[in-house]
Amino acid sequence: MATMILALKRAARPVLPALPAVRRSWELALKRIQTLETERLRLVPLESADADLLFPIMSDPQVIAHWDCETLDEPEKVAEMVDGQVLEMACGRGFYWAVRTLEGRFLGVCELAELNRAARSAEIGFVFAPEAWSSDLAQEALEALVRCATGLNLRRLNGRTCLGDRRAEALLQRLGFRQAGLERGPLIDDQRRDRRLFALAL
Repeated sequence: MATMILALKRAARPVLPALPAVRRSWELALKRIQTLETERLRLVPLESADADLLFPIMSDPQVIAHWDCETLDEPEKVAEMVDGQVLEMACGRGFYWAVRTLEGRFLGVCELAELNRAARSAEIGFVFAPEAWSSDLAQEALEALVRCATGLNLRRLNGRTCLGDRRAEALLQRLGFRQAGLERGPLIDDQRRDRRLFALAL
């Protein structure tokens, strides 16, 4: 259903070294990361407490059908990995948001991760509840991320989907992403989860 949230693939790290302050503008941008708002949505910087709201989405068979890591079937695993995301944000490794409607309904998470200061690039990632897909809210959220990336003077956004995740592929293409190749993925439940790569020049 969605490209992988990269920090959710990895186990939470107790300590992450801070990146060298080569470009202070990145450091300042990460410190002042704020809520992004659209016509129907509010994207709020991710907090550890959001793990409780994310777990039901991560347990949804429609979501994990196109998952490229081991199923997160315990609340503690999701909590640990969201803590890892929050820590990565604090260490200057990416931007992470919880996506909510203006009424406050939690719809999922999205990110600009894998920041590359030299190439001025990042990877876009997202996991949404089915409600967000059926109402085009997923696209609205990612349009806000693309605008944010442009405001950060990024030159390129990368994305990836599991092969067969046509909904996520179509979403990236509507945003202007072009296919950029294939990547061999892991074996999950005896099935190979290869990935399709995408790129967007900003």
